Amino acid sequence: MVRPGAGITSALLVRRTEFRWGARTYIVGIVNVTPDSFSGDGLVETSQAIERGTAQWNSGADVLDV
Repeated sequence: MVRPGAGITSALLVRRTEFRWGARTYIVGIVNVTPDSFSGDGLVETSQAIERGTAQWNSGADVLDV
């Protein structure tokens, strides 16, 4: 049996941020911006989408999926 994270040394570099797989759990914030969002919470107002993304980022999201 292999321990989670054992021997994982690869990383993804996005701009100046390195995501090292197995180092920790990363949090992804999702902002749905279409009215037909599968979850029903799509934001079509730009200001609301920015507010939601900013709140997720300030709450500790490592990545935002818009």
